[in-house]
Amino acid sequence: MALQHICLGLLDSESAKSTEVAGLSDRNGPPAPTGLALALTGNGIQAAWDAPTAGSEVPNAYRLYRSDTPITSISGQTSLITIKASPAVDTSPTSTKRYYAVTALDSLGNESTPSVTEEITFPVAPVRNLILTLVDGGKPALSWEGGEANLQGFYIFRNGNKVNQIPTPTTTYSDSYYAGDSVTYGITAVNVTGTESPVKEATLPAFAIGLKEGTTLRRGMLETVPVVVALPADAAGSLTIDAISLKIGSLPESTLAGPFTVTPAALLEVQKVAATEAAAPPQEAVVVSAIMNPSPGTTVRVTKSSVASVLGSGTALEIFNDPLVRGTEAGTAQSE
Repeated sequence: MALQHICLGLLDSESAKSTEVAGLSDRNGPPAPTGLALALTGNGIQAAWDAPTAGSEVPNAYRLYRSDTPITSISGQTSLITIKASPAVDTSPTSTKRYYAVTALDSLGNESTPSVTEEITFPVAPVRNLILTLVDGGKPALSWEGGEANLQGFYIFRNGNKVNQIPTPTTTYSDSYYAGDSVTYGITAVNVTGTESPVKEATLPAFAIGLKEGTTLRRGMLETVPVVVALPADAAGSLTIDAISLKIGSLPESTLAGPFTVTPAALLEVQKVAATEAAAPPQEAVVVSAIMNPSPGTTVRVTKSSVASVLGSGTALEIFNDPLVRGTEAGTAQSE
């Protein structure tokens, strides 16, 4: 495309043409990815592929598609995931939609044609939306969803050992044997023929989180509140926390996105901005949570409750209540 610029004067007199400049209009997507491979894991269907090698344009992102028939066009299709690089995970696979394809996008959002479609079959889909919660050092609680209908139940594992010998129909579990150490839980789905899905796991790491000792709050103030996280010295490695949330009194919970990395035997202090109600009592409940997403479709949440003292919102002032005389000290009264 060639562009030129012309100026008009007050009497519509026309200037000479400017220098011609060539420009390109990019409406073409990059080449399609190649080598799409599918695998059934405990987290779902993992799709991996190779970046396109034809052409000079490097993809900026990729989209994964799923259908009940081979995918030859993305017209009318809705992508499952948009991701920067391979691999991607479909955390809610279904046996009725077993065909997958991937496309590439450039920096302008132009999308390639789909890759060669790949098909995967599996007897039982893994469970999904696994949530592991620990509140104030109590019993760890797990909840999950079945990946498909007509299941016999679920097997629960604790550090690799099966907890129940008969599939349970429930989708929750509370660990009464928890003693504060790191624990790995696993869940498998069992169909009516007794076939198991791959195990979906979640690990509860041993660490401490809470409000920094001695922290005070001010009524009606938006301020930084210190949250501390500590790993024991004998921890196997560092811990990554994806987000930290804080709830003061009856106000809504607010979240600070990470990641935050905690190393063994070290104390991590995070400053979280939060507000206290103007009518807060002298002692207010504060709930701090560490949120981790160790794998697709898995959430681990560790919560600690505490109580903080609440002060007035004013600033301490010194009021001189005696006449000021050079070379003498004035009497003061303090006000808040």
